[in-house]
Amino acid sequence: MQTAAAVACYDPCQRFISADRVMPKITPGTIVKLLIISFFVGWGLSVLDITPLELLRGVFERFDALLNWVSRSMGEIVSYVLVGAMIVVPIWAILYLVEWSRQRGK
Repeated sequence: MQTAAAVACYDPCQRFISADRVMPKITPGTIVKLLIISFFVGWGLSVLDITPLELLRGVFERFDALLNWVSRSMGEIVSYVLVGAMIVVPIWAILYLVEWSRQRGK
């Protein structure tokens, strides 16, 4: 027979509510590793002459360019749909009316 604690480990919804394991503990070793990695990343960016502001600005510019591309693409997609609908919808309507008249005649 399983206890409630054992069931909580396997239930995805209960796993985050469990009081004994909400988040992993941050140890001093983790802090030291983060400091060492941060040092080397900062040194590498300094060697490449990249400032944090330029890095953030570049990320936001890429995001803005992506949004502009999506909006332009959606505009083209809508125009393609409208042009195609000018051909497809009348053909569909004619076929629909022909089928309706056949069923009505039976």
